[in-house]
Amino acid sequence: MLTAAHAYKNIHSHVSGILGNAFSLVVYLSSKTLKSKLTNWYLINQSVLDLLVSVFLMCTTLTVSESYVGTGIAAELHCR
Repeated sequence: MLTAAHAYKNIHSHVSGILGNAFSLVVYLSSKTLKSKLTNWYLINQSVLDLLVSVFLMCTTLTVSESYVGTGIAAELHCR
């Protein structure tokens, strides 16, 4: 069963994703030479998307409770 303790155990991966993507954005956006190539703009875009996903998943992980999972066949399939 999915518990709050399980949700809090995975917070470190979300925090490292947020910090890593924020750091890469700072590096790419602070250098004029890195902003001049199209390939680097793809990397900037990917960092922004990863940052948003990390924030979204951290917020949803923090709000998960046992009542969210529920009971029945869907809960059994979800917990496997």
